[in-house]
Amino acid sequence: MDINLIYTIIVAGLIAFGVGLYIVPLFAKAAIKHNIVDNPDGKVKIHSKSIPYLGGLAIYMAVVVSLAFTIYLDKRLTGLLLGGTIIVLIGLIDDFMKLTPLQKLIGQVLAVTIAIRSGIYIQRTAIPYIFHVPLTYLWVLATINAFNLLDGIDGQATSISIIATGTFLFFAIINNDPGLMVFCTALLFSLFAFLIYNSFPASIFMGDTGSMFLGLTIGVLSITTEYSGVTKFSLLAPLLILSLPFFNVTYVIFIRLINGVPIARATLDQWHDNLKRIGFNTPQIVLISSVFSLLFSILGIILVYTNLLYSIIILSIATIILLIIFTIFASLKNKELPELNNLSSPSQLADD
Repeated sequence: MDINLIYTIIVAGLIAFGVGLYIVPLFAKAAIKHNIVDNPDGKVKIHSKSIPYLGGLAIYMAVVVSLAFTIYLDKRLTGLLLGGTIIVLIGLIDDFMKLTPLQKLIGQVLAVTIAIRSGIYIQRTAIPYIFHVPLTYLWVLATINAFNLLDGIDGQATSISIIATGTFLFFAIINNDPGLMVFCTALLFSLFAFLIYNSFPASIFMGDTGSMFLGLTIGVLSITTEYSGVTKFSLLAPLLILSLPFFNVTYVIFIRLINGVPIARATLDQWHDNLKRIGFNTPQIVLISSVFSLLFSILGIILVYTNLLYSIIILSIATIILLIIFTIFASLKNKELPELNNLSSPSQLADD
């Protein structure tokens, strides 16, 4: 790796971390001053107090400032940032005035379209060309909403995003992709800075602005990353890396459908809700989520570089684990959540 590139990566990380540390508390104060807060509702948002939003905007700003001072953006990264800007604006509007699910979806489609028009879409020879763009829409939109759902307790979405971004940084280094190296580093260290304020007990939420921005960004990173593996199973590496967000959204949709509940309605049936029913508290849940994501990310990396037999073994183990968890969660769906006093976090049951 070129010494100048190493220097650029280090600087990008330091700028993102420093800017994040500085502006997150400023944005929290501004949110409180202008009443941009998440208020408890006694149903799904069981907070002990109102918590400021705008954390997602701080993550976005830290990334933008870092990139502005470190690299020239190519068409791919420009498209990613333009799409990210659209999704941040949609998230801000939603945090202010609560958009309908359809309105949010239209904004998300626009953001993904910008990314696609910049040349960011699935381009795998194993997949017929006619499906490249439709699958890109489906994948990135699913990722956006999966991360939006996962932002339900202090530090969980941030921690999982850190692991996913770190994994894509690993691939960028292996593939010698300087642009992605710098971008992933900027995003990674902005998340580290935000986690300081978002860990239990959180003093600020990322809101829809942050969760949708991370969903879009990580979804696009998973597409632009090269998985030049030994077998075609290597194309499934992103599914392992992002297994927790996708498992959660799949489970939630399934449970809501069989219970006759609208998919867009916020209910207490998510990954973290079920872990609370088992008896874990917020820090323990975030630790479990992080370890789970890290292990599956490692499996994703191994999948890219292993042979056919081990690929089948890895995918089989992952599937069995997810099915077991799915079955356990389904058996808990009628069990009441523990009292808030025992597991309390200001943001434990944040809005979907």
